[in-house]
Amino acid sequence: MAVKPEYDGAWDFKEGLGRVVKNGKWGFIDKTGKVVIDFKYDETFEFSEGYANVRVGDTKTGKWGFIDKTGKVVIEPQFDKAFPFSEGLACIRVGDFKVGKFGYIDKSGKIVINPIYTGAFWFNDGLACVTASP
Repeated sequence: MAVKPEYDGAWDFKEGLGRVVKNGKWGFIDKTGKVVIDFKYDETFEFSEGYANVRVGDTKTGKWGFIDKTGKVVIEPQFDKAFPFSEGLACIRVGDFKVGKFGYIDKSGKIVINPIYTGAFWFNDGLACVTASP
């Protein structure tokens, strides 16, 4: 099935849904091309482990949270950056790009590894690469 060229941008399907952008807002479609999550987010990432990270607001002051495949907000937008879940944890940043710190949350939104790192990556095989500056 090819999706009609009606979007300003489209990305790979993950977990059955594809992220698309139209008129500056992001949403998700299913493999038939039906919009299943409306165009209301300022940025999104793909679904991973049943959740997608979404940004509400502009790139400087907007906050990131997570939605499920029905579009329900499961973790309120509150982080300065959030990355997809991997092995049950998602990397988040608190603070701006230059001085913010990275940590990890679980699927309830609870911080399980405090944001103390200057850089962090996804978990893979039970480990994640992080950097710390003095």
